[in-house]
Amino acid sequence: MAWHVYRFPSAARLALVRTLALGLLLLTARIADARTVSVPLTIDYPSLRTLLLAEVYTQPDGTAAVWREGGCNVLLLADPLVGNREGRLHVTSAAKAGAAVELGGHCLGIDWTGTVEAVLEPRVEPRASAVHFRIVDSSITGGTFGSKLLAETVGGWVKRYAEPRLETLVLDLGTPLGELRTLLPAFLPSDDATRTDAILASVVMVDPKVDDEGVGLHVRFDVPDVAPTATSAATPTAVATPTAVDTATAPDTAAPTPSPEPSAAEAEPDDSEPLSDPELAAIEDALDRWDGFVTFVVKQVASETENDDVRRELLSILLDARYELVGALAAAKPGDPDPVRALFLHTWRRLRPVLRRLAGTLPAEGTLHYLGFVAGGDALRALDELGPSTGLDISADGLRRLARTLAPATTADPLVYDRGVDPELRKLFGFGPPLPPPEDDSGGGTTRNFGWSGVAWAADGPIAELIKRLNKWVPSPDDDVQPYLEQVRQLLHATTDELLAKGQIDGPWHDGYGALVLATAWQETCWRQFVRVGGKLRAIRSPAGAIGLMQVNQRVWRGFYDLKGLRGDIAYNARAGAEILARYMVDDVLGASKQPPSEVDNVALAVYAVYNGGPSRLRRQSGRLTPKIGSIGRLFADKYRTIRGGDELGVINCYREGG
Repeated sequence: MAWHVYRFPSAARLALVRTLALGLLLLTARIADARTVSVPLTIDYPSLRTLLLAEVYTQPDGTAAVWREGGCNVLLLADPLVGNREGRLHVTSAAKAGAAVELGGHCLGIDWTGTVEAVLEPRVEPRASAVHFRIVDSSITGGTFGSKLLAETVGGWVKRYAEPRLETLVLDLGTPLGELRTLLPAFLPSDDATRTDAILASVVMVDPKVDDEGVGLHVRFDVPDVAPTATSAATPTAVATPTAVDTATAPDTAAPTPSPEPSAAEAEPDDSEPLSDPELAAIEDALDRWDGFVTFVVKQVASETENDDVRRELLSILLDARYELVGALAAAKPGDPDPVRALFLHTWRRLRPVLRRLAGTLPAEGTLHYLGFVAGGDALRALDELGPSTGLDISADGLRRLARTLAPATTADPLVYDRGVDPELRKLFGFGPPLPPPEDDSGGGTTRNFGWSGVAWAADGPIAELIKRLNKWVPSPDDDVQPYLEQVRQLLHATTDELLAKGQIDGPWHDGYGALVLATAWQETCWRQFVRVGGKLRAIRSPAGAIGLMQVNQRVWRGFYDLKGLRGDIAYNARAGAEILARYMVDDVLGASKQPPSEVDNVALAVYAVYNGGPSRLRRQSGRLTPKIGSIGRLFADKYRTIRGGDELGVINCYREGG
């Protein structure tokens, strides 16, 4: 058969060469565009000890019977300690050995007690999901040897029996690695399955090392860039932290405003186009899911520990995340990207160290789930740092899957957003049982079962009658407001007295706390719960979602308080605000900085700064409180000093012409 060789014309041949060269160049560029993400995964020493006990020291009493012959010859290891020795894993175990013969049911011989030390080196096989260990050296110390022969015998047993047993320690990271592989597709563009499959196929564990934190390694995977149009919506946006104005007094603009205090309406004008109703609904829906995720994770982690310090830190993380959410919602403009991505990354930086610290206190299975959760969060942060070309999208499905790596047995939706009171949330963070909410009576007023100890608070007591009047009373600059203010003062004093009787606040701070509650209600609403709109009572509400007398933000304190009570009952709102102030005072201010009574005013200012903007508003430098107060904080300070000076009804200036 004759082969006919076709020769391209020179011009066509040149064009073909150019086309092939361009294709090769594009292929090379595509490969170059695939960047490597490296996620650190550290199994700290408490977690390592937990896993060691689960895999090696498996006897019911927590020992490892590495060798036993008959009833009298035995080598037992117990109570392992793990650490770093020159870049290798150092395991120290209490040990007991017996060399004896059995005569008449008794062991006749010599017992030895001492310490077995082993040095192990970690290794990872290619494409494997487990870290194995190889014994580098072992030795025995301590105890009293009856002869050189016994010492050599025990040392030989360690080499022959203890070393192989210790080498059975395997850090099987299949769970966190598998969870990471499951998570990644939920955060990457769904329209490029080939790219996603390539990313998942590239996931490997490399570079196991021992350092002062534990055994560390890196999970690496390659991420090709995607076209800019596929990721334009995923571009991160800055998170607006709420200013003091966001949660300060903002009386309903449909009603007379007697207070001269700055309000949201008096802030710097925003000329941007407002969000349409569908746009606002979409943003609120995304933020609600984000709040559901954070709340689920914080509750799950808090339920795993009895450590009060850890729980306080978790509560601080939750509240700050919610304040940031409020700020993001207030700052949202048409065309803005989904704010959840930036909110996630900011919260993750604070949550991650708590998770790592807690992981080592859990059983082995729980430790691995926590490691998977941390690896997933770290992977998202690493993808974000590569920029928008990765196509990272913090989707609802992704958040749901990530939450379930932490609690795989849960059947509840981790993103659920429930506006009702959550008794478990209150219990976990030391708020006690829910405040009894008021109930409507047949006359349109309220009845109450406060659950408080004072006789005055009984349903038919004098305070209850006072509350019924205040719940129908809207003061106006045209009225004589003195009687109204005197009765609100009576209510606020009764509220603070009841909370002080619980003994949470030490005696030297009682007066300062009482003035703090009165000054906060003054600053927030001029002691008002309601305005009248269209002839109907309506709770004062700020654009940021703060409600009523104490401007308790319904988004920030979701689950802690009853929304109906916050809106419809001045006494419920007062107690909620007073409870929050007491909690911030005890935990966030006094609990971290025992200031002398002479600085009580500084403490009050610090507490109000936290109340106004969340725990992140409080900074500590060299043991001193340095709250971010702003102009609203300075206005509050003036009111607080007025009350401390004896003029508790100075709030009447709100209602006088010219303030």
